[in-house]
Amino acid sequence: SADAAVEAFGSGCRTVAFATVGDPAVFSTFSYLRATLARRMPDVDYELVPGITAMQALAAASTTPLAEGREILALVPATVGPDRLGRLLDVADSAAIYKGGRTLPEVLRALRERGRRAVIGTDVSLPDQRLVDLDEIDADETLPYFSAVLTTPERTITGGRI
Repeated sequence: SADAAVEAFGSGCRTVAFATVGDPAVFSTFSYLRATLARRMPDVDYELVPGITAMQALAAASTTPLAEGREILALVPATVGPDRLGRLLDVADSAAIYKGGRTLPEVLRALRERGRRAVIGTDVSLPDQRLVDLDEIDADETLPYFSAVLTTPERTITGGRI
């Protein structure tokens, strides 16, 4: 992508765009491309246009509020490992867990050990979107790369956490 952008500018283009799934500032390959281009073309101006993150798309698709009142919302890649993920789940009220496809069994174990409820989304906002509750996933199941997990607290009182 960097070579294509450099070539485009070299051939006279004044604007080059890079499309990404989600938000370009959250776990996006755009950050790597931007760093490479900044070294190769330091005089070019860059503009980041915000997108919708996977956690926002999953929350909307599953009609699950990300956070209410004083709740703590965390975003974590499952690749941090089960111990660190577990510590985060012990602190955060709500958590969006990315990159959990191959490590899903470890993620599920951490959630179940803590009695957490969760919704898992695969290919959210794409034609093959799949939303399932935690109890619908087998303990050893894995999912595709574009999978995210959203765990939120049990909410029984409207505005009760304000």
